Amino acid sequence: MGGAGHHGDDAGEVRGHAGHLQRTARLLHCGEDAREPCGRKPRVRPRRDPYLRSGAAVRRHAHQSLIRVAAVTAATHSHPQQPEWHKTNGGKVSTFTTSRRELLKLGGIAALGTITATTLAACASGSTASATGAPIQFWRAFDNTTQGNWYTKNFIDVYNKNNKPGVDLIVKQQPTIDQNLQVALTAGHAPDIVHSGGAPYVLAYSKSGYLANLDDYAKQYKWDTVFQKWAINSSLDSKGHLYGLPTAYNSVVMFYNPDTFKKHGWKYPTNKDEFESIMSDAKSKGMLPLAAGNAEKPVATGWYFSGLLNAIVGPQALYEALTGKRQWTDQVFVDAVAQIQDYSDKGWFGGGPQTYSTLKFGDMYTKLANGEAAMLIMLSWAFETLPPYFGSAAGNNATYEWKAIPPLGPDTPDDLYILAIGESLSINKKSADPDKAAAFLNWSMDPKRQMVGLANVDLPVAPVVVNIADAPKNIDKHVAQFYSALSETKTVGYGSWCSFPPKCHDYVNTEMQKVLFSQMTPTDFWSGFQTLFKLEFAQGQVPPVAEPTAER
Repeated sequence: MGGAGHHGDDAGEVRGHAGHLQRTARLLHCGEDAREPCGRKPRVRPRRDPYLRSGAAVRRHAHQSLIRVAAVTAATHSHPQQPEWHKTNGGKVSTFTTSRRELLKLGGIAALGTITATTLAACASGSTASATGAPIQFWRAFDNTTQGNWYTKNFIDVYNKNNKPGVDLIVKQQPTIDQNLQVALTAGHAPDIVHSGGAPYVLAYSKSGYLANLDDYAKQYKWDTVFQKWAINSSLDSKGHLYGLPTAYNSVVMFYNPDTFKKHGWKYPTNKDEFESIMSDAKSKGMLPLAAGNAEKPVATGWYFSGLLNAIVGPQALYEALTGKRQWTDQVFVDAVAQIQDYSDKGWFGGGPQTYSTLKFGDMYTKLANGEAAMLIMLSWAFETLPPYFGSAAGNNATYEWKAIPPLGPDTPDDLYILAIGESLSINKKSADPDKAAAFLNWSMDPKRQMVGLANVDLPVAPVVVNIADAPKNIDKHVAQFYSALSETKTVGYGSWCSFPPKCHDYVNTEMQKVLFSQMTPTDFWSGFQTLFKLEFAQGQVPPVAEPTAER
C-alpha cells in the first residue's frame, strides 16, 4: 500500500504531526545509554556479554530522540545497503533487514527539519493499518529466527486457521522496530497492532493521538481478571484510560549457590542483620559478598540501585514519592542511599569501587558458580543467561537457586518484587478493524499459551495471572517458580528504568556511581534528583504508577 502518489498526500499530515514528533522525542529521550529492556531477556552465548548478541540495548534506543530516527530513516533510503521488505499475505512471515553497523554509525547526523513527507512515508509504506476486510497488520521483533518461526506456527497460523482474514505478521529486526514504528505512526502508516517498549512509549503515543482507547475492550474481555491488576493499573494514563496491554515484565532478584551456602554454614537471609552478616563473613574469607558490576552496561547501576532501594525503604515510600506526595530528599531516602554507599565502602557491594566498574556479567556468573561470590543481584533475564555457567553445560557440578531480595528495612514486606513492564501492545487509532485487532490481542494473552511460548522458545511472558500447576512440563523449574511468585506477590516494587521519568533514570545511572565511589554524598544525590523529578513531574513525564498493594 502507499504508492508514490499516496506519499505526496501525506505531506500536510506529516507537517501537522511535527509537534507530536518532537514531543514524543522529548518524552522518550534517555540519552546515549538508554533504558534497558524490562521484559525481553537478551540471548547469550556462554561467557559473553548477554546484551551484545541480541542487540537488545540498541533495540531499546527508541528512547533517544526522533532526530536520530530521522537520520536512520534518511540514510537507509540513500545508502547502498537499503532496507529490504519481503512481503507476503495471509499471516506469512515477512522480514525487514538493515545494517546494525549503519544504524549505529548514522545516529545523530540529521536535524529534525530535514525529514520530508516522502522520506517518512517511504519508510512506512511497506505495511500500513489494514483496510476493512484485510488481514490485521502486526509488526514484531524476535531474539532469533527459531523464536520467530515458532511464534508464527503456534500463534499466527493457529489463530488464522479459525479467524478470517486473520493476522499478517511482519518480522522486523530488534534494533530498529521502535524507530520504524515511530516514523510510521507519524506518517499515518503504522500497523493495526502497535508494539512499544512499555509505559513510557504508550504514554507518549497516546498523548500524540496515535493509539485507540482500549477501555471498552478491557470490559468486553475482562482483562482485569486475565492480567495481574498491578499491570493494568500501571498501564493506565493519568485519566484512568487504557491505551496499551502489557506484554512483558521482569524484576530484580537474588541468586545464590546452595553448595556455597552449605559450605559456609549460611542460610538465605530473611532480614538486614542476616544479610549483612553473610556479606561480612564472605568478605573476611576473601570472597565477593554481593556480585554486581557495570563494566559492560552502565545502566546496570540502576538495576542494583532499584533492587536495594525497594528492599530498604519499602514500596509505600516509593509510591508516595513517585506520585508527588513526598519529597525524594526525605531522610528515609537519604538513609537508604547511605546504606548502599556503606556496602560499597566496605567492599561488600560489587567488591567496592575498584572492582565494581571492572566486573563483567560472565565474571559474576563464574564467581557464583565456583564459590567465589556469596550472592548475585541481577535483573531477572539472568534466568536465561546464568544457566550456561552451571552444571554439565559448564563442565561443573554447580547449581543455583534464587529468591526475592530480603527485607532490608522495617517497612519492607518479605514478598516484595519490582514489577516492571517492558513491552506493550496497542491498537492504532487509524485501524480500520480495531475489533479484530483486539480479538487477536485477547486470544494471544491466554495464560497457558503464554507459558507454552516461554517454555519452548523463551518468548516474553505477559503479566497475566499464572498458576505453576499449569506450567508446561518442559519449562525450567526456576523460571516457573519465578513467574508464579510474581503472579502471587501482594506488593509492587518500582524500577528506575520503568517507573522513573527519562532524565531521572539517566541521573541514577550516572550519579549513583559517584555515590558508590564516595564522590557524592547521599544528600547531594537526592537534592539533584528532586530538582529533576519536580520538573518532569510537572511535564507529565512520570510513567503510570500502580499502588504498592498488588491486588489479585
